[in-house]
Amino acid sequence: DPRLNMLVGDGRNHVALSRRNYDVIISQPSNLWIAGMADLFTSEFFQSCRQNLKPGGLTATWIQAYALQQQDVQTIIATFKGVFPHVAMWELMPSVDYLLIGSEDPIPIDPAQIEARLAANGLRQALSQNGAGDEFDLLSSYVMGNQGLDDLAGEAPANTDDNARLEFSAPRGLYLDLSRTEGLFSLEDLADRRRTELDFVEGPVQPALVKAWRARHLALDGLIHERRGEYARALTNFAAAARWRPQDIEVRRVYPELSFKLAENALRRRRFTQAQALYDSLLAALPEHAAGHYRKGELHELLQEWDDAAHSYQRAGTIAPTFTPAHMRLGAIHTRRRKFDQAIETYRRGLEAMPKHLDLLNNLGTLYLMQDRFEDGLAVFHQALAIDSTDARVWNNLGTAFLQRRQYVEAQHWLEGAIRQRPTDATLHLKLADAYRGTGAIAQAREVLKQALKLSPDDERARRMSRQLGD
Repeated sequence: DPRLNMLVGDGRNHVALSRRNYDVIISQPSNLWIAGMADLFTSEFFQSCRQNLKPGGLTATWIQAYALQQQDVQTIIATFKGVFPHVAMWELMPSVDYLLIGSEDPIPIDPAQIEARLAANGLRQALSQNGAGDEFDLLSSYVMGNQGLDDLAGEAPANTDDNARLEFSAPRGLYLDLSRTEGLFSLEDLADRRRTELDFVEGPVQPALVKAWRARHLALDGLIHERRGEYARALTNFAAAARWRPQDIEVRRVYPELSFKLAENALRRRRFTQAQALYDSLLAALPEHAAGHYRKGELHELLQEWDDAAHSYQRAGTIAPTFTPAHMRLGAIHTRRRKFDQAIETYRRGLEAMPKHLDLLNNLGTLYLMQDRFEDGLAVFHQALAIDSTDARVWNNLGTAFLQRRQYVEAQHWLEGAIRQRPTDATLHLKLADAYRGTGAIAQAREVLKQALKLSPDDERARRMSRQLGD
């Protein structure tokens, strides 16, 4: 983009010495416990940013909220608010990352204006691709404005160049986090101060925004319950949030993760009914969650409930066509049950979404051989070889196909190639010995067998062939 002018240097010095004014200045330094980073959280630096803004301009600074003491978060807010008369806090990830945005003037928040801006230049798509959701997720990330921030900062002192308060205090938070000591900033510190109504937005409020706002606040309550170990209440909150807005980014991020964790604990204790109930509740709230269907399929497979497992895997693959494990597990179930046509259709469906996926190609080629469709199998294996000529599995599959048809010379070629890729595989050596034996090259067969037995001395098949060859 010709509009980009990248300068590599000291950002603080650039802001202090630049004669240019900016619409937006964003500061996103590294973690505060790293030496020198606190210099980008001082009153003096924020004052330089303010002086370099155009009328109506904004300055934004990232706040690392994890492994940071409560008093340090309060100091950052007090320092920033001491410079900018109008400040708002936004939540990038609850209890992890926050953004303070400051300005000389009140900061209007107009949903219609935000929607219009996101519609331009592919911004909405970029926001979605980055996992930030849409305009409703963005607006639901608002935490508080001046009044709430004043209350949160309390009487905390400012961080200045002279006192270097954060330079020495912030590293303690890292060690407090490692030792699980109290005093660290947490989501609960915002709970009573967080804005609960949408009265901060200008203009009419869409019903969709109301739903998004309610969903996000229920999800945040769920996060608090989760971190207290109150899992039942957390699940109840997330399920309620999903009813308001299932696409909320925090619902989709945390609800499945918590359900999976609890289900895994139940499975370790062989509480299969409990695990299934967790998956069912999740999928009732988020019916299009592919990983949820896949996990449920794993449970059915564990219980040998093959029809239910196949249904769950198929649902996962339909929702997310590039979800390879779903296609692989479904194909394996059909193969195990000798439903070869259905297995072939499963792998083909996966290859429509991922035409160069070697696992799918190898499995499809193997199925063709199992159906005596030799030419179809060879074509698929050659397709895989064109994608990756170093994949030992493809060389082995081709060698095995020719070996089964007693085309020993061709088998030798492919099995020798497989061994070049995977020289420590005893089974490949055994197959190659069989191919040599088929062409009457007994001496070569014996040499390869010796290598197979060296790699796997207890291999009974290799021992038996060695005896047959007179060793």
